[in-house]
Amino acid sequence: MLVNPFVIANLLLESLLLALAFIAFVVSLQVLMWWDFSKNDTLQYRLQKRIYLVSTIAKYILSLKIALFLFFIYTLDHLSLVLHGAMCAVGVVDASSYGKPLLFLKIINLYLFAFWIVLNEEDYRHAELPYTKLKSFLFLTVYLLFGIELFLEYSYFADIDPMSLVSCCGAVFSKSGETVLAALLQLPNSLLYGSFYALFLMLAGAFVFRLYAFYAAFSALFIPVALFTLIGYFGTYIYELPTHHCPFCLLQKEYGYIGYILYTVLFFGTFYGMLSGFFRKQNYLKRSFSFLLIYTLLVSFYPLWYYMQNGKWLY
Repeated sequence: MLVNPFVIANLLLESLLLALAFIAFVVSLQVLMWWDFSKNDTLQYRLQKRIYLVSTIAKYILSLKIALFLFFIYTLDHLSLVLHGAMCAVGVVDASSYGKPLLFLKIINLYLFAFWIVLNEEDYRHAELPYTKLKSFLFLTVYLLFGIELFLEYSYFADIDPMSLVSCCGAVFSKSGETVLAALLQLPNSLLYGSFYALFLMLAGAFVFRLYAFYAAFSALFIPVALFTLIGYFGTYIYELPTHHCPFCLLQKEYGYIGYILYTVLFFGTFYGMLSGFFRKQNYLKRSFSFLLIYTLLVSFYPLWYYMQNGKWLY
């Protein structure tokens, strides 16, 4: 599968970004070892100028990483046309044992890169640059994870056999399976959407009373709850089919690419929510709640629209 042009483009661009990030890695290591704001010598002056270089590189990498993540998902959808049995990206992810860890690590790295950017901006808002060593240590960590991600991506695409038969999303997200997800899909629908709305109400309460730590914790918890309920309940109303539980088919043209909107809004809502617990800033809290409110209204629209059209619920 390494000869596929979409795969080549993914690997080439990711490799170039990792090479560019190596410059920032070296500077971050120097800052971590020798940075001392209390000193006023030539070394500190040079390090401070290099920190600006790291900032520029990191912002550039983050913007491209977001675009490349979307391109990676698009590549998986494209490969579903090549692999036998695959109906969407689910079958492609499941075609190799590296698929799920790679996808998970890509998402984690997006959050970490975004956090570094915000931490860097917060650092420059203070004259004493209090977060310089922290953001340098964070960049070293992110760089190592980025390297692991690229290794997994090469291993993943190299491991896919284009002649093999893979599972479709109907089989992967089946209630008859023995996976944790299959057990969750067997839970009553009232428990699924009930837990979702209960958590959102707790988020709203923490937002109103400015309980930053609770809001950050609820935001982190909102990620799996939102995904599970989207797969198990809300997504079926988008498909208008109670047996269709695929989170990737939402990215298809047939459903208006609604998945890209839902996942983007969910990412920014949970990211700013967790961020508010770290910096305790009201503007992060407001951004988070705005995004999560939009997400909740969007997923709630489809069951209501189905009921308005048909006069009954799907279940």
